[in-house]
Amino acid sequence: MAPFAALLAASVLAALALLHVYWARGGHWPGHDEASLAKTVVGEPGSERMPGALACFAVAIALAIAATLPLASQGFLDVPVAAGWRRGLTLLAAGVFALRGVGGFFEARFRRGAPVEPFYRLNRRLYSPLCLALAALLALSA
Repeated sequence: MAPFAALLAASVLAALALLHVYWARGGHWPGHDEASLAKTVVGEPGSERMPGALACFAVAIALAIAATLPLASQGFLDVPVAAGWRRGLTLLAAGVFALRGVGGFFEARFRRGAPVEPFYRLNRRLYSPLCLALAALLALSA
């Protein structure tokens, strides 16, 4: 089960990293322009713009690194890091995704201003559950 969890987590994280690279290079999917994309994936009240390319590339790099962790933990990648560190970093990534997943269900209480649609709905139905699923897969692969 752990090798399958590692491969699935790595695949999803790599796809998310590529999506962030696409946004950094000016892509608008799943929106049709920058404003609709910002309302779909950022959800900041009053925001009509996406974060800059540097921010998108930084998230892409973080996601790509996170994608390697379960692969290294399961021995699919040979990395010069002790097994305890690989396991610990994978569990740390699982914790980050778990916090993001749980926090997404309560974020409307902590954000100023009215919730932005469609982000608010997608966050509860897709983004937060996906983060919780990734957290579980990462934990299983550790």
